[in-house]
Amino acid sequence: MSGASKLFHRVGGKISESIGGGGVQELLTTPAPAQAVTGSMVGRGRNRHAGTIDIAMVVPDPDQPRKEFTEEALNRLAESLKKRGQMQNVRVRWSAELQKWVLISGERRYRAALRAGLKTLNCEFIERELSEVEKLEDMLVENCLREDLNAVELAESYEKLIRLRGCTAKELAASLDVSPSAVTKALGLLKLPEDLRAAVAIGELPRITAYEISRLEGEDSQREMAERVKQEGLTNTQIAEAVQETRGRRNHAASKTGRRLACSLASGSSVTVAGKEELTLDAFIGALGEVLKVAKKAKADGRTLEDLPGMLKSKDKTKESRKAVTENAA
Repeated sequence: MSGASKLFHRVGGKISESIGGGGVQELLTTPAPAQAVTGSMVGRGRNRHAGTIDIAMVVPDPDQPRKEFTEEALNRLAESLKKRGQMQNVRVRWSAELQKWVLISGERRYRAALRAGLKTLNCEFIERELSEVEKLEDMLVENCLREDLNAVELAESYEKLIRLRGCTAKELAASLDVSPSAVTKALGLLKLPEDLRAAVAIGELPRITAYEISRLEGEDSQREMAERVKQEGLTNTQIAEAVQETRGRRNHAASKTGRRLACSLASGSSVTVAGKEELTLDAFIGALGEVLKVAKKAKADGRTLEDLPGMLKSKDKTKESRKAVTENAA
């Protein structure tokens, strides 16, 4: 018999007499009564996913959609952090590759904390690995809710999500709970040249105006319209009318020179084909055949009509790329 057993055998009976019932054995097997929760602890719970961490263990995400951070806003937030401390957690995910916590949301707070000289950050920790789509969606939703992205950053994020997901603009809109037209108009901004995009990003060119301008073909036409808007101070309605008028003139000019042909069908629909050079019957048939082929593929893939222009454009870029490779090889 072990020493502990001998001790229990020798004193157990006396303890039983003192406390009654099952004695020591009952004490050892009966759980302690739950402590009553009162006052400020009522309704509260612990969150093991939140805590404080050394700020040196946190790094920004290079794929963060938001690229612009104003100095004035960062300085104001840094002063607030010095006086009041960090009032809202940042969200971070663990990177096994970097052996660091990577920011999902809260980069502005992180940057301001560095300026304020804070040694630690209050964080919400996401410990599992996130896919590229999940990471971008989390950052995009966070930034959209806080309205932290400018129009171009938002458009670029939409485009990247569509590419990563392999979805349509309409499907993306549904998943993000935004209107399809909002996504379509945002993506339209990416048709603008870099200088006009930059003007949109800094607020010099209003988003609605920029979208109307993006409906024009060719960077020169877009720049001309942007300059006209600036010089004449056109309203949104006037801009839309001016864009429509410009597009109409170009289509009419193309038709007169034989580079555009519009055909009305018995069903009431119409088909228009325009080319860079004078159209021939063979070119007309070839264009219709190419559209039909891509349209059939779109249907087989479960795509929608609004995806067709993008698929045709993508096909055109692929052809140009192959042509360049062939020429280089020669």
